[in-house]
Amino acid sequence: MIEDVIFKELVSGKNNPSSKKKLLEVIDRLTGKGARGIILGCTELPHLLKPTDCKIKLYDTARLHAQAAVDFALKGVETPRRTKT
Repeated sequence: MIEDVIFKELVSGKNNPSSKKKLLEVIDRLTGKGARGIILGCTELPHLLKPTDCKIKLYDTARLHAQAAVDFALKGVETPRRTKT
């Protein structure tokens, strides 16, 4: 079901409320089984699911990778200091 939502809807730019409901039901089941976070391992999923949609933490892998790349690129780079005028 998740693969169908991704490849038959989200990739085409469709945000179907019934699909969002199904994904939230999956998240609820996983939470009930002890999950403490959900990895959104597809770059399309954050277009449908937002952190405010559920109580459990959602991890947007695209955002995490982008932040890690920025942190790596800026490692050791000094930020310019402002001078008073």
